[in-house]
This record gives sequence, structure tokens and C-alpha cells, in this order.
Amino acid sequence: MKVKIFTCRFGAGHMKGALYLKEAWKNHEVEVVDIIQEMFPEKADFIYKGYSTWAKQARYLNRMVTGKGNHNLSYHFLNPLREKFCQLMEAYKGADVYVATYSAAAHLLNYYKKNYYDSTPFITMITDFTPHEGWIQETTDAYLVASEYTRGSMLGFGVQDSKVYLYGWPKKYVEHPTRRGPLHILVAGGGLGLLPENKGFYEKLRDRQGAEVRVLCGKNTHLYQKLKKWELKNVTAYPFLPSLKNHYNWADICITKPGGMSILEALYWEIPICYIKPYLSQEIRNAQYLEAIQGGFPLTKDMKVWTRRDLLTYRINLRKNRVTGLPDLGDLVHQGSKWKRPYEYQKKDREEGYKGTIFPVYYLS
Repeated sequence: MKVKIFTCRFGAGHMKGALYLKEAWKNHEVEVVDIIQEMFPEKADFIYKGYSTWAKQARYLNRMVTGKGNHNLSYHFLNPLREKFCQLMEAYKGADVYVATYSAAAHLLNYYKKNYYDSTPFITMITDFTPHEGWIQETTDAYLVASEYTRGSMLGFGVQDSKVYLYGWPKKYVEHPTRRGPLHILVAGGGLGLLPENKGFYEKLRDRQGAEVRVLCGKNTHLYQKLKKWELKNVTAYPFLPSLKNHYNWADICITKPGGMSILEALYWEIPICYIKPYLSQEIRNAQYLEAIQGGFPLTKDMKVWTRRDLLTYRINLRKNRVTGLPDLGDLVHQGSKWKRPYEYQKKDREEGYKGTIFPVYYLS
């Protein structure tokens, strides 16, 4: 089947989810479409850098930008994108299935399908553990969610249970070697500009925990060069890496942001997350999920000294809540074809305008 996956790079999780599906469905003809890159080829880098800057300053700006009410600065930011997206879709006619791994992409696909009478099956992969209304779209035939907790939230939004499917990393479980010696702490999120750039943070983390520390700097070359220059004993910096498998297998605990894909990877590798205080609304909800299953805890200044025995309970809880595997694509498309599609209107209805719901930006993460 020809599969078109629509996503973005507002945070790493949406693209990670798209690439995971592409790998899982490698027997099909799968194309990943970055909607921002396609709609704004000359401005995409500027848009993404602007978002990254905003995310770094979220503690100051989040309330202003995502505040409810008519004063919300970005409430209708999707308005001018709808027709532009529909023009983009002309290049993707003939696909057997559409997939969205980003809620704004789901919103735009919903608009296109309703207004251009496209009955192509439509699947949404939800990359957060506590979904919001922006993920829920009338024309979606099937939803992929990462936990029973998320499934329950979907039912609370009125989505039919038979439309919701669980997904997770590959089926085999990770074998953890028996370790002795210093605790292994993995620090991730450098590429997003979330990690401290002061020497004392890493020294105190190492000394307080008596640990070996690996810092994943991603594309943050400034942080990488700083750490290399400091030459801290038992603190090792790494630049951008295509695969983190060896680091996840090495780690006893991971300090990172509570992103949806970060938690999914923690579930697979059974690595407790010590999460950096979130400010974006979706990450606040993800942190609530992580604490609800007792798979992680917040990073604080007065952090207790961890032992592997302490962390074992968190590992067990992560294993209990881990979902494995992915539904067969053919089954998802076949199931979706059974639904009655109320959005197949007469053409005259198009003149009445978009019948969907407009959600503010804090729902479109």
C-alpha cells in the first residue's frame, strides 16, 4: 500500500513516531512528509528555529501564548494554512492511507478530507500519553495510542473503543545486565537547549550520586564544546548520534524532558526518567502520566542519592505498563473502511465553510 505520513519537527517526538511507523511498515511504500518543510520550503528552518527559541523561553511565554480566550495570540494560526495544505495535497493523490503523527497535521487532513470529499482511510498516531482535543478529528478512522491510560482518555473524549489501537516498541523485552560499581546516569535533551550549561550542575550530579554521567548534546555544539573543554572526570559528552541504543542499554536512569517519545523509549528500555520541569502543556500532562504509573519523578535540587535497588521498583512499573508491537496496517485500513463516514457531504455543503472545530495552539502539539 502507498502510505503518506504527515508530521513535523516541532519537537523530536512527532518525527520519531513517523520514522518508527515507516520502519514497522517497511513492506509498504511509505513516505514521510514534513508539512512545514513542504508548505514553506524556504522558511521552514526559520520557523523551526523560532519554535525552538520559544520552547526554551516557555516558562515566560507559555501562559501568554497559550492563554484561553479571544486574546489568545495564536488561536487562529491554522486559518491561513488550510487552503495551502489542500494545494499541497494535490501532490499526494493516489495514496491508499493517510497517517498523522502531529495533531495540527490531523486537523489539516480532517479539513482536506471534509472539503475535498476524500474518503482515503485516515490513521492518527498520538505521540502524547495524555491526549487533548486537538488530536480528535471527525474523519479519523483509527487511532494509535501508547498505553491503556491513553485509551481511557480517548474514551473520555467520546471516541469509540473499536477505533483505538495500542502500539509500542518491538515485542522482545530488553535484557538488563547485572551491574556493580558507579550508577550510570544518562542526560538527554541537549539538542533542544534544555540542559544546564554550567559546570557545577554536572559536577554536583556526579559527586552527589557517585555516578558516571553521559550527556547527549545532540546538535547543541555549544554545550558539547563546553563539556569537552571542562574535561570533567566521569562526565562524557556526545554529539548528535543516529542511534542511542548503546546508551539506553548502558543507563540506569535518564534525566530528560517528559516528551511522549522519551517516555515510550523509557518503557521499552525500562529506564526510570528523572524529568526536567516541563512548561509546555503536553509535557506537563505526560509528566502526570509518568508519575501515575510510578515510572519517574521530577529533577530537584535536593535529590536523594539513588541506588540501583531504589530504581528497580521504577523499572518494574515501566515493564508492567509497556505495550509491545503494532497492529497490522492492513487490519487498520480494513477496520476503518467499515465506518460510516458522515463527512461525505453534498458538494453544495462546501460553501457553508469548514464544519470542524478550531482549537487553540495549546491543543495542537
